[in-house]
Amino acid sequence: MQILEAVGLGIVQGLTEFIPVSSSGHLILFENFFGLDAQKLLGFDIIVHAGTLLALTVLFWHKLIGILKGDWKLLAQLVIATIPATILGLLYKDFLEENLRSVQSVAIAFIIVGIYFLLAEKLRKQKDLSPKRTWWQVVGMGLAQAVAIIPGISRSGTTVATGTLLGLRRDSSAEFSFLMLMPVACGALLLVLAKGETNALPATEICLTGFAVSAIVSFLAARFMLSFFRRFGLNYFAYYLLFLGILLVWF
Repeated sequence: MQILEAVGLGIVQGLTEFIPVSSSGHLILFENFFGLDAQKLLGFDIIVHAGTLLALTVLFWHKLIGILKGDWKLLAQLVIATIPATILGLLYKDFLEENLRSVQSVAIAFIIVGIYFLLAEKLRKQKDLSPKRTWWQVVGMGLAQAVAIIPGISRSGTTVATGTLLGLRRDSSAEFSFLMLMPVACGALLLVLAKGETNALPATEICLTGFAVSAIVSFLAARFMLSFFRRFGLNYFAYYLLFLGILLVWF
């Protein structure tokens, strides 16, 4: 891997983690397009995810300070929302990475998610949406996040869509969705370190480049999407995913 490719992967991760089009799916497409071995880049993928984690820490520092000062409700909600993804990740992460990190499987996931987005937008108009989270909404978004461990399924988009389907206002769903990523990203990073997958990492300067680019782009993308969801929905991303998914299947 070269510096330019590390920059590209960092940009892809930073943009697509928050723009609801699936960061894992686009990383796989990018790696295949440039002839990189996706299976050998699992460790580097975690590095660029760590950059996203840093961006979220900066963006939501006031929320984290609130937890440290005793916002136990938010802490409990994050723990509950993280449990499903933790269980499924521990049980099936290796299987999914070995069997579903292909362009074809990602394409099918894009199509399924695109349809789900359209259904969520259609059904949500029939609900009176609230800016305050209920425990059922937290559980539902946690289950959606667990499903999103499948490569090609957008974590942010699926959780936002599920939150709105359950009656949570879209911008409130987006904020909690982004907060939910923090414990998941921490867990994934610790898992990679525990497994010793860092031995397969590229050179230090390449890792640092990917990390830095991902952190900067993630911060800008997250701020933009929080503002975007106050006014717009998921339809635009649904059409993009459907078009790209069908195109990939066709070719």
